[in-house]
Amino acid sequence: MIRVLLVDDEIMVRKGLRMRIKLEPDILVIGETSSGLQALAMVEALRPDIVVMDIELTDLDGINATAQITGADEPIPVIIHSMHDDALMRTRAENAGAAEFVVKHGGAVQLLSAIRKIYQAQHPTDQ
Repeated sequence: MIRVLLVDDEIMVRKGLRMRIKLEPDILVIGETSSGLQALAMVEALRPDIVVMDIELTDLDGINATAQITGADEPIPVIIHSMHDDALMRTRAENAGAAEFVVKHGGAVQLLSAIRKIYQAQHPTDQ
């Protein structure tokens, strides 16, 4: 089971993602928040397999939160999930250590595919 933490400032986005992920037999949402600072605490407490992170958050932005998560002693892969699809944001996400950049308007299939791809890369013996 792939354990995912959802971080997005829009409650409806989080609700929609959670409902869509519930349909997947191999992925489980273990927590969600709109706060970058709370995301850092939740990563420590819950130890998800993957964090799905928006850029615009209520306090600490998603790029800085990603840098802290991926720069930790025990880093967790982060997927930036954003509506901002431009070269600057992609570069900032990459520099922060994001494993993937998935645009929100790309649909759930792209996000689910990225989650599975990253998990398989981290756990090649789990089939």
